[in-house]
Amino acid sequence: KNEIYEKWALDTYSDDNPNQDDSMVIEIAAKIPPSDDPSIPDLKKDINNDEIFTWRHYKTTSDDPRGDIKLYISSSSNKRDKLMAEKIRFVLLDKYKANNVDVSQKIDANSFGNATNDGNPGMFSSNYILFIICAIVLCGGIIVG
Repeated sequence: KNEIYEKWALDTYSDDNPNQDDSMVIEIAAKIPPSDDPSIPDLKKDINNDEIFTWRHYKTTSDDPRGDIKLYISSSSNKRDKLMAEKIRFVLLDKYKANNVDVSQKIDANSFGNATNDGNPGMFSSNYILFIICAIVLCGGIIVG
C-alpha cells in the first residue's frame, strides 16, 4: 500500500458556507483513461475510511455534453464529505492518472420539491398553491353560478 494515502491529514479547514442546506451534495467529475474505471470499493483500498461508502459512482452516457466522464456524488455536503472529496480527487489524479477532476457543490436533484426543506415536502410547492387557487376559483364559481 502507498503510505501517502494513509498519512492524509488536513491541517486547517475553513468552510465558506457553514450553514449550507442539507440538500447540497458534492459532485466529482473526472476524465479518467478508458482502461481505468475505479468504483467506490476500488477507492476504498486507497482511502482507509468507511465513509466513502456513502458516495455513489456513475458513468456519463454517450449523449452527455461533458463527454465520457466518471461521476462520484456524495450523500451531503458536510465537512466530512468535503474532506472525502479532496481525498478522492487526490487518488484519482495520482493513482488513476485522471486528466481533469472537477469538484463542485450542487443542489441534490431530489430536493427540488421543497424550497424550504423543513421536513414537510411540497407544502408550499407550486403544485400545492395552484391547487388552492383552483379550489378557490371553483368554489367562487359555484357560489356565483
